[in-house]
Amino acid sequence: MGGESLVRKRFVDDVLLVLATLFYRKGSLKGRTRFQKTVFLLKEKFDVPFTFKFRPYYFGPYSEDLADLISVLEAVGVLDEMPQRLGIDIVRYNYKLTEKGKAYFRKFKGSAEKETLEKLEKLKENIIEINQMNTRDLISTAKALVNWN
Repeated sequence: MGGESLVRKRFVDDVLLVLATLFYRKGSLKGRTRFQKTVFLLKEKFDVPFTFKFRPYYFGPYSEDLADLISVLEAVGVLDEMPQRLGIDIVRYNYKLTEKGKAYFRKFKGSAEKETLEKLEKLKENIIEINQMNTRDLISTAKALVNWN
C-alpha cells in the first residue's frame, strides 16, 4: 500500500471509529472534554487503533487532530455540535450523530472487512465501560495514563 493510500485508509478508519464511538453511545456525547477523554481512553487503555496524537491540556490529554475531524464531520453534516449554556460564562458543547451520520456509519459497517468489524465490536464493548464513568473519573483516569516524557 502506497504512502498516500495508507494515510487515506488511516483517515477513513479514524472517521469510522469516531462515528462508531458516537453510534455506540446512543448517537450522542455531552461535552468536548468527555469526547476527547473517551477517544483517548479508547486508544490508550483499550488499544482501539485511533491515529490521533494527544498533548497535555487543561483537563488532561487533548488532540487537535480529533478536534479538527469533529469540525469536518460537522461541516459535512454527519455530526451536530450543539452549545448548551450551563451558566453565565459556561457553555458545554454536545455532539449528536445526524441521521446522515447514522446512515453513513451503517453503510460503512455493512461493507467493512472482518478485521474492521472486530475493531468495532471491541470498541462497542469498551464504550459500555467508559459510559459508566462520570466525567471527573474519566479525566482522572485519562491523566493517570498519560506519560508526557
